[in-house]
Amino acid sequence: MVSPSQNTALTDQATIDANRYGQLTPYQRQRLKPPSLAGPLFGLALAGALVIPLGWLLLFVARAAFAPAGDSPFAVPTLLGATLTFLALEMPLLLTSLFGLFHRLGLRRDLAEGYIAQADGQVIFSSGAGYHARIFGQTLADLGGDKTLTLPPGAYRFYYLPRSRRMLSAERQMLFEPGGPQAGVREALARANGFRMDELDTNRQGGLSAHQRFGLVRGLLFLAVVLVALVVGAVWQFALLMRYNPWGFLLLGLMLFGLLLATYHRWLDLLEGRAAMLEGFVQATEHSSDDSSTYSYELGKERFTVSSAAYRALIAGERYRLYYLPHSKRLLSIEPVP
Repeated sequence: MVSPSQNTALTDQATIDANRYGQLTPYQRQRLKPPSLAGPLFGLALAGALVIPLGWLLLFVARAAFAPAGDSPFAVPTLLGATLTFLALEMPLLLTSLFGLFHRLGLRRDLAEGYIAQADGQVIFSSGAGYHARIFGQTLADLGGDKTLTLPPGAYRFYYLPRSRRMLSAERQMLFEPGGPQAGVREALARANGFRMDELDTNRQGGLSAHQRFGLVRGLLFLAVVLVALVVGAVWQFALLMRYNPWGFLLLGLMLFGLLLATYHRWLDLLEGRAAMLEGFVQATEHSSDDSSTYSYELGKERFTVSSAAYRALIAGERYRLYYLPHSKRLLSIEPVP
């Protein structure tokens, strides 16, 4: 996640006042150094150097494919494959270098001219990109070029550099937010965590919605099917396990114990039909392994597994209320504290 200090830097009133009158703060001048053009220029030079050998290779394939003596039915597929290979090797390097050069030249020109633009826009949330600022259908980046922000969603007036679209500061426009300043965060958390606003109202009163009860029943049925399948499989392969892998019974016993415990906890949650609540500063954590990542919300000793979208939806440094199933420790809903 982006550091919560980003919010302070973008919404600091002294920074907003300086940008409103066309001035950069010392911190912004320190962060916005004129970028070097060496990297993109080297990429363009390398792309240009590759044109000659790759072009000669493509020409050789074309002449061989359409030679009068050849007349092969594979002539067109061979030429097409050679052309696609040429484009696959040349175009990514060329386009990446051109876009990099364009953006760096834009930032250098912004710094040379010293003009600060301003426009009204929105911070919105998307499951794939998290929170990002939009004006005139375009996305703004922060001082470091990152387009993922931790600003709460809502209406803002943005102060930015016009060519590089680097955001300098953001002034909240509360009059254009009829649902209140936390409505956008609440909606983003609901969409990312898969609950509805009426379910949140029910959880606030300590109860479960009909949809949440149905989810518990569905989970219990799934666990019951898995338990039956394990028992039937163990009975069916009893002789084979005893002969070749007696330790398999120990593993099977541990799996059955875990499934029975999970089933028991979900059954208690269904019988009680209540939602527990925690309040405090929630930490969104990413746990990475070699080939995958898992995400969680952590508050005190409790930890709730969530999706990557839910991980991006949580704004660090704010207080939240978590509603969850008390026995199976599954998250039901979450909201910012007013």
